[in-house]
Amino acid sequence: MELLSPIKRKDVDMSLLARAPCGGTKSGPVHYETTPGSRNIVAWRILKASPTGRCLIRVGDTPHDRDLVQLKPTDGSGGDDGSFPCGREVTSYESKEVRLPRDLNCDACILQLVWLTDEGDQYRCTDFESTTAEVPECFGQCLNGGICKNGKCMCPESFSGSNCQYEEDGEEKSFLQVLMDDSVVLIVYALMIIAIAAVFIAAYQLYKKREAEKRRQQQVGAEKLTANNAGEPNQRSDYQ
Repeated sequence: MELLSPIKRKDVDMSLLARAPCGGTKSGPVHYETTPGSRNIVAWRILKASPTGRCLIRVGDTPHDRDLVQLKPTDGSGGDDGSFPCGREVTSYESKEVRLPRDLNCDACILQLVWLTDEGDQYRCTDFESTTAEVPECFGQCLNGGICKNGKCMCPESFSGSNCQYEEDGEEKSFLQVLMDDSVVLIVYALMIIAIAAVFIAAYQLYKKREAEKRRQQQVGAEKLTANNAGEPNQRSDYQ
């Protein structure tokens, strides 16, 4: 699991992720500013799924595990112990919204994300500031180089989403690739036109065949009628 937002601490040693409370990392620069009692998004991605994975989100103003306060997601997915299903599929983005305690006021707070799995637990932490000073609603929530402006994340060209969490295919195509793509489209249209024309031609030929058969039957009927009339004796009526 990799913490995406708020931005995780640097210098992560993958071999120490199972060490509480923060996977062997030490406090670092503040990456995120928010206010007490505010709603905040915690996002992560999964590199190796765990079918029974569950997560915990906790915050506090000290690095001691016993002092961290457990937060339940605002969508009600947290169980009695506050944990919720997560990391059960390999994904590029998972997230939960949580509300910070109203009395959490510190300039070096810690947010802890714990991933509970059958293979063992993993710990990720980030450092943030929770003050009563007014800060933009999306501050610290914009991923992948996004900029918080007027309460919304302004994303780079190759990313999209409310938090710039979705990566788009930003590869530039060569002239040959564009030409090939256009050629494929033209071929598809040409085949569609040919198919439609073939249907009309087949329908017209069927119509002509039926008309010819109809005329032939009419001609045969006329010939039979003529033959019958020729074989009947003339009948005369004598009037006295």
